Amino acid sequence: MEPSLTLGLDFERGRIFGEVDGLAAVQQAAKLALETPRFRHVIFSGEYGSEVDTLRGKHRDLIRGELERLIAEALTQDDRIEGVEDFSLEFSGDEVICQFTVVSAEGSFTMERRMELGV
Repeated sequence: MEPSLTLGLDFERGRIFGEVDGLAAVQQAAKLALETPRFRHVIFSGEYGSEVDTLRGKHRDLIRGELERLIAEALTQDDRIEGVEDFSLEFSGDEVICQFTVVSAEGSFTMERRMELGV
């Protein structure tokens, strides 16, 4: 199991604000994994990060079929995350909004991932 106590990240300000533990640490790790492009930074292993942005510019049917898999694949690399479920997708203008529930050893929480379609 991954250690839980970690530095707290303020994603909006780009700053460290202290420490987080438990469910807050898992939520932060999930957000960071989805925001980090997979294979782009050599500091991370090839198993870390998300390939969600590779869907930008693709047909909606492909996005609908692949987005759930790519999100679950990115998040379940963290052994504190037991699964990802209850996916819902909404295409709105030039973006897709995906909501889902992350099930972890620390508890469950809802996340949202927005992506510009780029078409």
